[in-house]
Amino acid sequence: MPALDCVAQTTHTPPEVPETWEVVPLLPPSRNHRRLPVRIKQKARSTTSPANNSIVGLVASQFAEAIGQIWSGDRIKEYLGATDARRHLWHAWLASEHPLFGMHNGMSVDLTYTRLTSASGEDLITQAYGCQPAGIILALGKLGVAARPVDVYRALVRVLAAGGLAAKFIWHAQELPDEVIRGLASLPPNLRLKPVLDVLKAGVVGAESLCFFAGTVTRLEIVQGAHLAQTILAASKPLDALWDALQDLPFPEPPWPGNEYLLAVTSRSRLVEIAKQFQNCLSRHDRQLDAVMSVINGNRYFYELQEEPGLLEFVRIGSLGWYLREACGPKNHEISEETRGNVLRVLSQEPSFCAVWEPRWRGRWDGGDTSDGLLRPE
Repeated sequence: MPALDCVAQTTHTPPEVPETWEVVPLLPPSRNHRRLPVRIKQKARSTTSPANNSIVGLVASQFAEAIGQIWSGDRIKEYLGATDARRHLWHAWLASEHPLFGMHNGMSVDLTYTRLTSASGEDLITQAYGCQPAGIILALGKLGVAARPVDVYRALVRVLAAGGLAAKFIWHAQELPDEVIRGLASLPPNLRLKPVLDVLKAGVVGAESLCFFAGTVTRLEIVQGAHLAQTILAASKPLDALWDALQDLPFPEPPWPGNEYLLAVTSRSRLVEIAKQFQNCLSRHDRQLDAVMSVINGNRYFYELQEEPGLLEFVRIGSLGWYLREACGPKNHEISEETRGNVLRVLSQEPSFCAVWEPRWRGRWDGGDTSDGLLRPE
């Protein structure tokens, strides 16, 4: 049974609702909250609406409606006067998906208030999430004044319940931004490693990129060796270093071998060298990254012309084969008619090539402006 479901469900019989009472929802129906029937005496006391209490709205955020009902009237002072850790404990309780607090529960507002204000923090977390992760109350106290999104509370519990280095990271952190908690929760257990958490702590890799970064560095270490992984982790900009390493992966075999007219470009370094000589857009970092990764993934290939200076770009359309996408010389000069004829004649003998030449088609291919070709000069 998963860590967050380790406490058996308990049977709860909802109290009967007297005729003088009405049933109202504690939580509004939404993706994150299910309807929770509760009971209050008619006109017994007024409820505090977020619209009428801007402070509650700011502090409780998406929980404001529920907070306004549980701590209605003068009770709201107790909510606002509680410590940050206690308020976040209540928010985490409301964010729980535990069946004990499901939509068919008949718990009343008074019973909810009594439970939240009298039970210990450890008991509330156990009731809500089925476990009691070490350091959860301390971590909640680091979340500041305002409520966090529902998924952040659940992610925080998951990370601490799993233990290990990621949990220690939470324990020792001075602040806990939402993206850090989400980033740690997104890491598979085998990637919650000290070097990965060190780059997160140093702020050199964003939490939103942490899972991609950790998984890719781990794979590179297996494929290319530990030295490359260590170099990436030691870089001042590890994510940029990772992308450089990916672009240095070997190019796949070309669609067809070179001949007297065409020479395959089989490395990133050669493609960059041609781009600089021709002064085209491939010398730009973003265009270069897109082109190189497309070649590595087997969707694109470049060839040099032998008869005259020129660079041809081919794209693959699934099992249909390869199409000529664009052909340009230095500074976007067109190649000669004679060279064009020779290239088409030679490639027409290749079964994987569609022997057509339509350099202006890339706008229809990409949905972009046909006048802005990939090989256009900067």
